[in-house]
Amino acid sequence: MVGTIGYVTDAFLLFLVLRYTSLNALQGRAISFLVAVFVTWRLNRKFTFATAKNLAGHAGLEEFARYLAANFLGISMNLGIYTILVLKFPFFSASPQFAVAAGSIAALTVNFMLSNYWVFK
Repeated sequence: MVGTIGYVTDAFLLFLVLRYTSLNALQGRAISFLVAVFVTWRLNRKFTFATAKNLAGHAGLEEFARYLAANFLGISMNLGIYTILVLKFPFFSASPQFAVAAGSIAALTVNFMLSNYWVFK
């Protein structure tokens, strides 16, 4: 569920950025992606990996940094697949939200496993 919310956040914000700014698909994705990562971190710590400490609100930059570091492989996969699809295939250039979905699906398992065993253990 958190992954779905992250995808919707990423894709919808990308749509808005592309529609209402002069940024290209890669620049827009940098913005939408960072917002989606922050949203998923907050939701994961509250729901997926809920602990008494997390529920008490003890979030910090250190945990968010661990979340980013642990998910670096997934983030790299996600953005790499997105970039290749948008740059090489006209369909994805015209509809980058589908490239967001492809990258997100590929990275889902990697992100979950690393978060489960390192960030929120």
